[in-house]
Amino acid sequence: MKLERAGELLCALVAATVYLNTIPANFAFDDSFAVIYNGDVTSDTNPLWGLLVNDFWGQRIYSAQSHKSWRPLTVLSFRLLRKAWTALPEHWRQDVMARRSRTRLPYEDDEAAKRGLDPLLFHFSNVIWHALVSALVCRLAYFLLRRRWRPRSLLVCSRQPSGKTRQLEMGVQQQLTGNEVSEAVSDSAGTAQLATSSQTGIRKRRKPASPAVAARGPPPPPSGSSTVASNCGIRRAVVTARAAAETARLFPQLHIPAWFGGLAFAVHPVHTEAVAGVVGHAELLCAAFSVLALMLYIQG
Repeated sequence: MKLERAGELLCALVAATVYLNTIPANFAFDDSFAVIYNGDVTSDTNPLWGLLVNDFWGQRIYSAQSHKSWRPLTVLSFRLLRKAWTALPEHWRQDVMARRSRTRLPYEDDEAAKRGLDPLLFHFSNVIWHALVSALVCRLAYFLLRRRWRPRSLLVCSRQPSGKTRQLEMGVQQQLTGNEVSEAVSDSAGTAQLATSSQTGIRKRRKPASPAVAARGPPPPPSGSSTVASNCGIRRAVVTARAAAETARLFPQLHIPAWFGGLAFAVHPVHTEAVAGVVGHAELLCAAFSVLALMLYIQG
């Protein structure tokens, strides 16, 4: 468990380190339309419910000028980042904007500064989200690898087991303690009733018995049913014990592929546009919630 957390932390640190140089960057390309000229981001007078009827650029979703990109969660995140920027001390904001003005080219027009905006927190947020997604990818790798090699209880029951089944029992039963066998047999108590209730194993709706039949009580179980249940429980415990031992042997080998998957995701150049561009915030949010949803879906 410690190595899992260490792998997630390592992936997050590497992902953040790789993109630290994007934090001082300016707004670029579509960032101006998504943030600077977007009233849903820059104006507190725009109601929050407007995020549900406006597109990613602040236009009505049903208008002819809208290209129907609806991302209300991303726009809300932009709005919160803008409010966080305005909540910073005034002298901090002035120092950041003055330093940025000295690095601006002569022909560049800083419309963001005129509106009291700065891309510092937007880029910083993207780096943090990318680090979080990289850690989640490492966790997803562990999650999938564990499910691939998790112990599975195989229930192999028959009144007359084959020779191979008998060898499996004799070979592995010697490795189990008396308590493990007793627990396995007690766990399979319900299996005996299911195995001997009917020949087909399918529960059928029965008519209520007559008073005379009910007075006699239930029929005695067929001979040998307890033996079948015991063998069934022992075999299930045998297979589960072997699978658990195999998983314990293989689990240390899962760290290398899980770490590799998380680190490869963290440094892959295909993510550059999503992390370096402010509008890529939508992809980062989508990736984070998609990984969580995928794990919940598989687990459920």
